Amino acid sequence: MLTSLFGKATGLFDKRFILGLLLPCLAFIGAILALIAIAYGWSAALGHWRQLSGGEQALAALAMLATVTFAALLLGIQLPTLTRFWEGYWYGPVGRRCAAAGRRLQLRRRRRLDPSDPRDDMRRYYEFPVDPGRILPTRLGNVLRAAESYPGDEERYGVDAVFFWPRLYLVLPDQCRLALAEARASMEQMLVVTTLLAAAAPIAALIGLTGPLPLAIWTSTTVGCLLSALLSYRSGVGAAITFGDLVRAAFDLYRRDLLRQLGLAPPETLGERALWKAVSQQLYRRGADQPELLRFERPG
Repeated sequence: MLTSLFGKATGLFDKRFILGLLLPCLAFIGAILALIAIAYGWSAALGHWRQLSGGEQALAALAMLATVTFAALLLGIQLPTLTRFWEGYWYGPVGRRCAAAGRRLQLRRRRRLDPSDPRDDMRRYYEFPVDPGRILPTRLGNVLRAAESYPGDEERYGVDAVFFWPRLYLVLPDQCRLALAEARASMEQMLVVTTLLAAAAPIAALIGLTGPLPLAIWTSTTVGCLLSALLSYRSGVGAAITFGDLVRAAFDLYRRDLLRQLGLAPPETLGERALWKAVSQQLYRRGADQPELLRFERPG
């Protein structure tokens, strides 16, 4: 137990944590402090710093480091919630209205794709779920939902991706899991950067409207943050496409290994949808409609 906890604690400061969370938070807080210093004068800020003793400066630096680290840890804990937000899972009256408008926009994007154009056909495959009724209000949400609905397609395997993914993940080889982790980390890093840039834009505008920050500085900073947030979001969508393709490949290549790990005999043909349905029913509700399909594989 202690070894497990120690491993988790030291893992917080690995390369992904530093690059994906700590440095973006440091840049965000540093940029806000720089804007405040510009607004009220660098000379005044440096004057206050020089008035501190060496010990007080060291404490201030440690407090800054602790604040950045805590913000990075807090952001890391909220990564699943953050991802769901950028996917388009919005709640409340305003959120539902925005989600409805976003779905209409995404449906128009999907309808504009020409199935006879190979590039548009590939975009339809990677960027939208097959069922238009499952479309989400954002590009990121539809990319991930397209990957999620891939194995569950009744014309493919009929595997419930959400239910079986934790089980499949445990039977994947280490190389496959590493590739999935790196792809997901790249996507999440871009979403963290997008979130911080989107938050920095209104903060810069607020500092400019309430303080003596020059108009040219706060307007250019606000616009620059919004444009950079858009670019980083698009990069996150690209990383999500890579991650989604790896999820598809994991089900294509290793779903039969999962059946063997469950002790079941994989079917000799692709007609496996009824078997996966029976397995999910047995595991989820403790009874299958067709229990005769659940034949254990004979050893040897």
